[in-house]
Amino acid sequence: VLNLAWFELSDFSERSEVHSRIAASEYSDQKGTEFGTSDNMNSFHPSDYITYANVNFGPAGTTDLILVEYAKGNTGGRVEVWLDGTDGTLIGEFRPNKTGGWWNWEEAKIALSADVSGIHDLTFLAKGSNTVMNMAWFELSNMSENVRD
Repeated sequence: VLNLAWFELSDFSERSEVHSRIAASEYSDQKGTEFGTSDNMNSFHPSDYITYANVNFGPAGTTDLILVEYAKGNTGGRVEVWLDGTDGTLIGEFRPNKTGGWWNWEEAKIALSADVSGIHDLTFLAKGSNTVMNMAWFELSNMSENVRD
């Protein structure tokens, strides 16, 4: 009658705040991603994707940047950032630099190419060759709040 591998009900109410930090492991859908014993996403390969549901961008003009903590032990590859899935709107692109190792974490900024407001699903899609990156977390932000480098 029904062969069910797993089922999960998730409450993303903690994402109701604008600019909340979201751990890589708090995804709602994914294909091909791997997680170790931590909350970090490991081995994000080309064509893999990971989607986060109900991310609050706030009112228009509130969010124009995504901060991401990542690690990378090789060169090549990029990450596309999509609004409402990979059939939605491409709102950013990130080419992770080699950080010196797969567990050497750095923070990067991804500028958004569109003015986004409200609550949306956010998808990261790996492109290119090789393993693209490991990711610990991401956070929506605003350039004016993030003048540090």
